[in-house]
Amino acid sequence: MIVIDDPNTFSQHQQGCVATIGKFDGVHLGHQLILDQLKQKAEALNLPALAIVIEPHPEEFLPLTPAPVRRVSRLSTKSSHLSKASVSTLCWF
Repeated sequence: MIVIDDPNTFSQHQQGCVATIGKFDGVHLGHQLILDQLKQKAEALNLPALAIVIEPHPEEFLPLTPAPVRRVSRLSTKSSHLSKASVSTLCWF
């Protein structure tokens, strides 16, 4: 899996892809359904599957409540789950 963490290099890695975007915290059943659809569409179009992960959580910058943000998983765990779900490229900015 290719990992892109610099937006300036994004175009060097991707000239076409099927993408999804989200926090993917926990990679729960809903995420797994989205990732299955991503994989199917990418295979149908013969393009890489790209997951854009919002990192850090938006709530860390724009808190809606005074409570601290509770994470289900770290970025390394998300990366592992997304790799197992056949995501060929992971990107976060």
